[in-house]
Amino acid sequence: MRYHCRVRRMSLGLLVLLSVESASAKDLGDATAKDLDAEVKKLLGKGAPSKRWDAMMKFLGVSRSCPAECKEIASAKVLTANLDGDSDDERVLAITTVGDGACAAASLEVFVLDPKPKGFASLAHTHLHLSGGAKPLGEVTATKIHSASVKDLVLRVDGQCPGSAREQSIRVVTLEHGKLEELASSETVPELASYAVHGAPPATIELKDSKATTTLYFDSVAFAYDALPPYEPTMKNSVSKDTDDVLTTKQCAAPISAAVAAACKVSGTATIQVAVREGQPIGLTVTTTPEQPPVVRCLRKKVARATWDSTPAVSGCKQTFTVK
Repeated sequence: MRYHCRVRRMSLGLLVLLSVESASAKDLGDATAKDLDAEVKKLLGKGAPSKRWDAMMKFLGVSRSCPAECKEIASAKVLTANLDGDSDDERVLAITTVGDGACAAASLEVFVLDPKPKGFASLAHTHLHLSGGAKPLGEVTATKIHSASVKDLVLRVDGQCPGSAREQSIRVVTLEHGKLEELASSETVPELASYAVHGAPPATIELKDSKATTTLYFDSVAFAYDALPPYEPTMKNSVSKDTDDVLTTKQCAAPISAAVAAACKVSGTATIQVAVREGQPIGLTVTTTPEQPPVVRCLRKKVARATWDSTPAVSGCKQTFTVK
């Protein structure tokens, strides 16, 4: 049996300013795939790593200094993948730079190049950091995860210092409107042992450590992954005794206050539906009108970290905010 705690609509008199980051591609002129391969060979050649890095950035038309971990250019590889669903494949350049010392920090730098009628344009960049490893590894793979029509990029760094625990982390990013948007990360699993992608897109992502497995689900409204499945099927599949206590309306509302909406810069209307068991969220759906994926992502993160009074039954809590 399922129970619902409905919370009244709340109107917030907030002035919300939304900023949009624009991306501008930098044309590489008539540079070809062979030219790119030649520049990668130079990057892995001889000479000061910082100078080789600067030469590559000049070729890419990108103003980015060599990371602090720039004692060595450990690897540089180019892969081809269709990241945006058009007829042409993008080129993905992955560079791993490593710092100094027996347990060196490392940085995986990823650049996406968009094909043009003549040459390429440098389109987007992202990175992933490793705090230390005796033989640090950085790699990028392309696979269909959130959509059957495009490939996403999985960034992974891995390393271990003598006498210390292994450090591994991943980020899943997708090319959206000329930017690499993060879909998922292993941030909530600091001692990641392994990861796996299961099922057809939108696939689930499993993150394993030595004690448990965390499953990430894709939310199409937030356009991102997190560990909370949708609200309705969670409530439908939950079982509670008729005599079990449930959250009151006041208890439901306590962690989802107007301050949460303000912190996430809600504009228009936002509705939060969360299934709660023993004080923890176990299912969540967030919608906004008009659509605001960044706001939905923010609200989902806030709710995922919230706690309620503990009750034995699964409670369904609903909160709606309206910002004028």
